[in-house]
Amino acid sequence: MEKKKMNSRQLKALETKNSLYVSALRLFKEKGYENVYVEDIADMAGTSKGSFYTYFKSKDDVVLEHYNKIDDSYENAFKGLDSSKPYLTQLLFVLQAGFQFCDDLGYEFLSIVLSNQLSPSESSSLVIQKDRKLYKITKTIITQGQTAGEFHDKYDTEFLLDVCLTFYRGLFLDYCFMKNSDIKLSSYGEERLQLFIKKVLFK
Repeated sequence: MEKKKMNSRQLKALETKNSLYVSALRLFKEKGYENVYVEDIADMAGTSKGSFYTYFKSKDDVVLEHYNKIDDSYENAFKGLDSSKPYLTQLLFVLQAGFQFCDDLGYEFLSIVLSNQLSPSESSSLVIQKDRKLYKITKTIITQGQTAGEFHDKYDTEFLLDVCLTFYRGLFLDYCFMKNSDIKLSSYGEERLQLFIKKVLFK
């Protein structure tokens, strides 16, 4: 829902939810995920514990909100693509948007996100779900690249998509392993991703 179509009550609700999300991220980074309580998040956001549960079922839900927001960054990048550019450039532009979104979050929070999705309590992982915007957008660009003769057509689209996203997810994981807050994910991932796509997808 676009802000210009929202009434004042809806805008206030959106602001409260975002304030809770931002406060939670800040506390997770400062104190560690396990040491943060819902009351802490609500206090920092200037609202009540009951208000927190209006928007999130638990701390885990705050982590899952990350996927909604990062998918929005992919969608915005996709909408802003220059269709005259090579599909390799378009694909890099969209995927780099995810790196840039995570730059300010730091490896600590990204580690929390990945750990959450690896938890036995999670029956399915949002990271690999095929109804995510990331999956659909990447598939669209690869399909168009194959049709235009820019990407390999001897490989099935789904296979190329799977290989590309597997490597992409691996860069996030590898970045967390380094535990170096002086390195930005966008700087670390861009060159590696470009080289991978040129070698694997490009004809």
